[in-house]
Amino acid sequence: MKTEHKVFILFLVAGLAVWVLEASFEAVWQGETLGAALLFDVPLHQLCARFISLGFFIVFGFVAAVYAAQRRRAAKALREERDLAEGLIETAQTIVLVLDAKGRIVRFNRYMEEISGYRLAEVKGKDWFTTFLPARDHAKIRNLFSKAINDIQTRGNVNPIVTKDGRERLIGWYDKAIKGADGKTIGLLAVGQDITEREKAIEALTASERRYRRLVETMNEGLGVRDKDGRITYVNDSLCRMLGYSRQELIGRDVMSLTDGISKNILREQVAKHDAGQTSTYEINLTSKDGLQIPTLVSAQPIFDSEGNIEGGFAVITDLTEYKKLEAELRHAHKMEAIGRLAGGVAHDFNNQLTVIKGYCDLLLGKLPKSNQSRTAIGEIRTAGERAAKLTSQLLAFGRKQVLRPEAMNLNEVLSQMYNPLARLIGEDIELKVIPAPELGNVKADPIQVEQAIMNLATNARDAMPNGGKFTIKTANIKPDIKHLCRYPDAKPVPYVMLAISDTGEGMDKQTLQTIFEPFFTTKEVGKGTGLGLAMVYGFVRQSGGHIDVASKAGRGTTFKIYLPRVKAQPRGSKPLAPAMSYRGTETVLVVEDQEPLRDLIVHELRDRGYTVLEAANALEALPLGEHYAKPIDLLITDVVMPGTSGVELVDRLRGVRPHMQVLYISGYSAEAYAGRGVRNDDELLQKPFTPDELAAAVRKLLDSAKKA
Repeated sequence: MKTEHKVFILFLVAGLAVWVLEASFEAVWQGETLGAALLFDVPLHQLCARFISLGFFIVFGFVAAVYAAQRRRAAKALREERDLAEGLIETAQTIVLVLDAKGRIVRFNRYMEEISGYRLAEVKGKDWFTTFLPARDHAKIRNLFSKAINDIQTRGNVNPIVTKDGRERLIGWYDKAIKGADGKTIGLLAVGQDITEREKAIEALTASERRYRRLVETMNEGLGVRDKDGRITYVNDSLCRMLGYSRQELIGRDVMSLTDGISKNILREQVAKHDAGQTSTYEINLTSKDGLQIPTLVSAQPIFDSEGNIEGGFAVITDLTEYKKLEAELRHAHKMEAIGRLAGGVAHDFNNQLTVIKGYCDLLLGKLPKSNQSRTAIGEIRTAGERAAKLTSQLLAFGRKQVLRPEAMNLNEVLSQMYNPLARLIGEDIELKVIPAPELGNVKADPIQVEQAIMNLATNARDAMPNGGKFTIKTANIKPDIKHLCRYPDAKPVPYVMLAISDTGEGMDKQTLQTIFEPFFTTKEVGKGTGLGLAMVYGFVRQSGGHIDVASKAGRGTTFKIYLPRVKAQPRGSKPLAPAMSYRGTETVLVVEDQEPLRDLIVHELRDRGYTVLEAANALEALPLGEHYAKPIDLLITDVVMPGTSGVELVDRLRGVRPHMQVLYISGYSAEAYAGRGVRNDDELLQKPFTPDELAAAVRKLLDSAKKA
C-alpha cells in the first residue's frame, strides 16, 4: 500500500475515533446506550457538528495523503538522481577527486582506482600530496591547491601522479572549490584525465615533425611546393642555395618564371601532367638569380586534398651540374682509354717492324768496312728508325703499355737535381720557382719518365709564355677527400704526393682542355711539335697508379696537377756499373716468333754468335721441337701474344718436359700489360724494338745466371 493511502486511512480512522469517543462521553453523561448516542436521539446541530468534524479529518487526511505522495515522489526522484550521478561518477573514464580543505582525500571514483592501483579505502583521509604526487611537485601543487580553494573559478593544471607500483601517469586537471551552506570553502572537487599516452603521441608527432623538417631543410636536393595556380608556397634551403634566391624572394613566385626558352615549354607540359594527376621525372634547366642555367633532375607529383581534388604539386630537384661534369669526364676517360688501346696496338705492331729495320741496319754496319759509302745511308736509316722508336715509345706511354722501371724516390730531390736544367730550358725571361713541401712523402715511379714528364710540361709552359712570365713547381702531401674521389673515379682513398706545375701563359679554352691528352693533338705550329708530349705524361701517370688534372683559362695560365700514390719505401743509392759481358755462346736456343722477318733476324744474329738455334713460327710448331728434340734446350725465346696458343701457354707445356729451360719473352708491351695473361713481374721481358747487342746481352745474362744457380 502506498504511503498516501496509509495517511488518508489514518486520518479517516482518527475522525471516526473522535466520533465514537464523543458519542461515548455523551452516552455516559446522559445514561444512554452507545448506539443511541452515536446516531439516534442526538440533536441535529450536534449530529451536524459531528459530521463536520469527521469531514475535517477526511479533508486533512486527503491533503496529508497528497503531500505524502509528493514527498515520496520527490524522494524517489532525488534518490534516482543521486544514483545516476553516482553511477556516472563511478563509470566515467575521467578521474573525479574530492579533497577536504586541508588536502586530505575524501573520495575518488573507480577510474582513479584503475589508474592509480589504489582502492579508496586504502587512502581515504590521507594527504593527497604525499600519497600521490612526486616529491619534486609537492611545493608547486600545494601552492596551486591553496589558490584553488580560495577561488570559485575552475583552474587547469597538468601534473603527474605516482601509481601504487611506482610508475608516473600524466594527468590534466580541472578543479573547483566546494562551498558549504555558510559560503565557506569546505574542500575541492577535481576532475582529471589521463593524458600520458596522448602526450607521448604528441611528443612523438612533434619529434617526427622536427625530424621531417630537419630532413627537408638539410637534404642536398631542393624541395619546392606550389599551389594549383602555379605559385610557390614552400622551398627548402637547398633550393634557395641552388638558385641564389632567398626564401622570401621565391615564395609567391610563379614557377614558370624560373625557366626560359625550351625549358619553359618542358615545364609547362609537366605542370599540365601534374594537374591531371600524373607523376613525372624529367631534366630541365632552371635559371638562377644571376642568370646561370642550372641543369637539374626534377621528380614531381601532384598534391591532393582530403576530398581527392588536386590542390598543387611538389618537386624534388637535384642539381646535375657536378654530375654533368663527371659524365663529361667519364666520357673523356673512355675515349682516352679507347685511343690508348688503339695507340698501344699500333705501336706494338710498328715495333716489330722497327726491330727488323734497326737489326738489319746493325748487321750491315757490322759487316761493311768503314770506307764503304753505303754506311752513311744505312746510318740514316737506323737514325730514322730510332726516331720512330721514340715515337712508338710515347704511344706506348699514352696507352700505358711501356716498360717502366719504377723505384722509390722523393720528388723534392728530383726537382733539386733538375733545377739548373729546367732554368736553362725555359730561358732567362721566365722566373722559375720551386716550392718543396716539408717532409714530403716518397713515390714509386720510373725516374726517367718523371724527369721526361716534367721536361715536357716545362717545354709547353715556355712556349705558352713567349714574352716571359712565371713557372712554378710545387709539391705537397695530399689525403683525398670525398670530392676528390668523386672527381677522379680511378683515385683510391690512400695518401698521394701532388706535383703541381703552373705557368702564367696564354692558357687554354674548354674545348682545348678536352683534347690536350690525345695523341698527336697540338696547339703549336706545324713542325714544332709531335703532339705526343702530354699523351706520354698522361699514360706514364696512369700506368704509375696515379691521376692527372689540368686547370686553365684563356689568358690566365695553366696548372697541371699530378697525383702519385705515396709509399713507405725509401730511395736506394746509386747502383754499381755492371761488368762487361761476352755476348757469344754455344748453347741451344729455341726461337718462337710469328713475324717471319723478325724471327729471321733473331735466328741470324744468334747463329752468328755461335748458338745452336731452333726456330718455329708458332706454338704448334714449337711443341714437337721442344718435346722431342734429342739434346737439351737451354733457352726459349718466345713472343707473348701469337695466333692460337700464346707464349705463356707454350712455356707452361714445355716446362713439364724441360724444367731447367730458361725463358726470355719478347714483346712490344710491358710485363705489366701482360700480367693478366700469366706473365709474372719477375719474368725476363725484352722490349721491342731491340738491337742485336741488346738481344745477345739478354740471352747471355739468362744463360749465365742459370749456370750460377
